[in-house]
Amino acid sequence: MAQLNPFELFGIPVKYAIDVERLETAYIEAQRKVHPDRFANATDVEKRVAQQWASLINEAYATLKDPVLRGKLLCDLMNVKVDELSSGAIDEEFLLEQLDRRERLEDAINAKDEFQLKKIGVEINTAFEALSSELENKIDKEKNAVEAAEIVQKLLFLNRQRQELMRG
Repeated sequence: MAQLNPFELFGIPVKYAIDVERLETAYIEAQRKVHPDRFANATDVEKRVAQQWASLINEAYATLKDPVLRGKLLCDLMNVKVDELSSGAIDEEFLLEQLDRRERLEDAINAKDEFQLKKIGVEINTAFEALSSELENKIDKEKNAVEAAEIVQKLLFLNRQRQELMRG
């Protein structure tokens, strides 16, 4: 099986700002080509290959739909790895903001304070959108993968807060 990156697989430009409608159309078309119904009378090998392609298509689609995974992929394609386990490159001000928000989030969850939880959710989403715009600029315009990787790390922090908020 050829090793295509998700952009190649769906025939869309390699950039952060993607045409979601075009991605959806390409995804549906790709899935249609490997749908099990098309391989009902195929050999076991052909069925297995179609299943592998379906899995690859689903994974590629999930990667491109998710702004963080898409940013991480683009950094990888520009030969810069995003270190998901380290916060070393992230500025101190951002980290302090996250600590403060995490404490407020924990307090709001423990107190079952719906107003504060909604307020914190808006904060997280606003910060996420601002960083996503910054990431688009760093990748699509400036072609700066190093700074883009730092932004992806920040988005990973915000994703963890989103998950914590949803669990709370």
